[in-house]
Amino acid sequence: MAEVGVIISTRPRTLRRWIKDGVLPAHWVGGRLMVKAEDLAALIERGRVVP
Repeated sequence: MAEVGVIISTRPRTLRRWIKDGVLPAHWVGGRLMVKAEDLAALIERGRVVP
């Protein structure tokens, strides 16, 4: 999660809200919340964030 926030210059709280609202898909893996690279790319493509 922290890495995603750095990549798109977004706070973790915003990322958690996007995940909760279904804007950014994420999955729990080994106790960590993970975002697939293609899901992050799709979010950026949709224009919701500017990297």
